[in-house]
Amino acid sequence: MDSAYATFEFSDWELDGRVLRLRYRFTGGAEPELAFEEVLELPATLDVPDATAPALRAAADIAHFTFGVSYYKAFCPRNVAAQPVPAAAAAFWDTLYSEGMGEFYFRNGLDPRGRVRFPRGDVAVARAAHRAPARERALVLVGGGKDSVVAREVLRHADVECDAFSLGTAPWIERSAAAMGVRHHVMKRTLDRRLFELNARGALNGHVPISACIAAAAALVAVASGYSAVVAANERSADEGNTSYNGVEINHQWSKSFRFEQSFRALCEELIESPPTYLSILRPLSELAIARLFTSYPQYQTAISSCNKNFRIHEPVPRSRWCGQCPKCVFVYLIVAPHAGSDLLSRVFGADFLADPENFATLADLVGVGGMKPFECVGTPLECRAALGRLYATGRLAPSTAAWYQNNVAADPAEVAADWSRAMQVADSYPLPTPWQARFDAYLRAH
Repeated sequence: MDSAYATFEFSDWELDGRVLRLRYRFTGGAEPELAFEEVLELPATLDVPDATAPALRAAADIAHFTFGVSYYKAFCPRNVAAQPVPAAAAAFWDTLYSEGMGEFYFRNGLDPRGRVRFPRGDVAVARAAHRAPARERALVLVGGGKDSVVAREVLRHADVECDAFSLGTAPWIERSAAAMGVRHHVMKRTLDRRLFELNARGALNGHVPISACIAAAAALVAVASGYSAVVAANERSADEGNTSYNGVEINHQWSKSFRFEQSFRALCEELIESPPTYLSILRPLSELAIARLFTSYPQYQTAISSCNKNFRIHEPVPRSRWCGQCPKCVFVYLIVAPHAGSDLLSRVFGADFLADPENFATLADLVGVGGMKPFECVGTPLECRAALGRLYATGRLAPSTAAWYQNNVAADPAEVAADWSRAMQVADSYPLPTPWQARFDAYLRAH
């Protein structure tokens, strides 16, 4: 498909007080050029930043390039125009706009390979001056679900001062942040209304690597306000993709992957002196192992939701915190259930999502006997099979679900035990930065 425009341009950005305006435009088409302005408002709970600080300006550049994915996808031209950046940084943006948007290209029938090439600088660019904060304190990314509250507890155990951060907010994000007992900093995001008008007229639309946008927004706040680290709660399960397309792995969770984590941390280090450390404190764990830790914290059991219907733009918030039918609801119930008694499951979910026959097709996709792994933030088929097999072996599945399991999965008990052991292991191939590895290890020894 040929683009309606030849070039996507990163025009400029402007920081006035707490308001950061990110500007983009499409040029070189049969239609008149098309300009956009996105507005990010830094948290009102923090001091107004110094707009002249070199590190802050470098962090704003990172946000400018990252948030552009939401506008670039409307037409996906092959050419991008921007101020040249160091080669390593340009390679990061090339990957973000190709593999990082893999699901979008897959769903729209576009080839993700080599979509764009960002302009490279001819000479190395000096890193922006930045002094590391005098005291250690972290921003914990909070999304309203089980993982971020466990990350907060790892920091509590390590006695690391922290606050919560979210890009935008929703009732369940606010509720879980309150349960954490920390200040909650919210960055307000306002997308250009012209983007929604284009979508309504049939412009290309779909999934973007939103976790990359959250990382860039948090890094900006951390630089502006003296935080030494940005702590995510992504797990190793996020590394496993959904499918392959034109030789490229398509991963709904690409911007939650270990590869993204490492490359984003390297990007910040390339452009900023002593930048805040970006890491996921739960990276060596699977979703199944994190679920076990979550069940040990009763203060969060009525304060979280992972149903994506609670976090959609321009849609009313559902009355119930779980729809009980989407892949995310079925998955979260599946991995929590083996670690929880009936009372806890009732408090968290209110119903048995596995007992609904209408969810069996979703269950098949989750455990790897159906079609494709759902395009949601869900765990691997191995850990899903392990969880379902453990529930079957202990007689905790509803009769209809047990019958479905027997007919469609029927794993050997030894295989179930082996899968469970693998899923619950702490992987040693995901090292955390110093001193976070020691803190993570100490937490696990205590739990």
